[in-house]
Amino acid sequence: MRDQPSGGTAKGLQVSTGIQTDRSVGMFCSSATSVLLQTARANISSVEQADRVYNVRLVLDSGSQTTYITDVLREALGLKGVRSRQLKVSRFMDNDDSGLVVRNCDVVELRVHGCDGDDVLITANSVPNICPPPEAQCIEICKAEFSHLSGLKLSDEAGSKTFRNDCMDILIGVDYYWSFVYNDFRRGPAGPVAWSSKLGWILSGPVFSKSVEQDRSESTMLAKVEFEDDFRLDQ
Repeated sequence: MRDQPSGGTAKGLQVSTGIQTDRSVGMFCSSATSVLLQTARANISSVEQADRVYNVRLVLDSGSQTTYITDVLREALGLKGVRSRQLKVSRFMDNDDSGLVVRNCDVVELRVHGCDGDDVLITANSVPNICPPPEAQCIEICKAEFSHLSGLKLSDEAGSKTFRNDCMDILIGVDYYWSFVYNDFRRGPAGPVAWSSKLGWILSGPVFSKSVEQDRSESTMLAKVEFEDDFRLDQ
């Protein structure tokens, strides 16, 4: 997710500078074989029932102001909404409100289990979908090819079965991003950067490698999301 493109200012895109009822959030998802997003896998549960756990694939996005969870994972965990809000989503390249999508969503609370028992409690907006799985993240290829990644426990390594396989069921926005990511990182002369986190080492950045296919497909989604009518469900 991005509130504005890198290096410029998005026209008409409002960025919240304080506590407001209405605020805008930009969303960006990209899939490419030569660029790694900050994806991870983590055990997720409700706040109260920590023994009912699903291993879930997620993406960390410092360009999103808000955190999201898919409706299907919310239902599987039995999460109750603590309040409700209305989303107004404008699509990428729309010049007016002709493509405006209005949807009500609930805000839920959940627990993200850290690798060393250092859990993080978060709130998230429940939405039907977040983004398609990034294509060909090539995590294993990077670990084998780049020496600065050797010996690291990468968070998004394939292996154990995850909820809905490679689907992204949580997006961690900047509201919780730094609750997961540490200051330690590994960077080599080439290859992606590895960031230490409570979920393991997370890779991001371009991959220039002979082991990675050069032909790739890319998809981009940029949207402005406005939140309105925020109220508690128990009122």
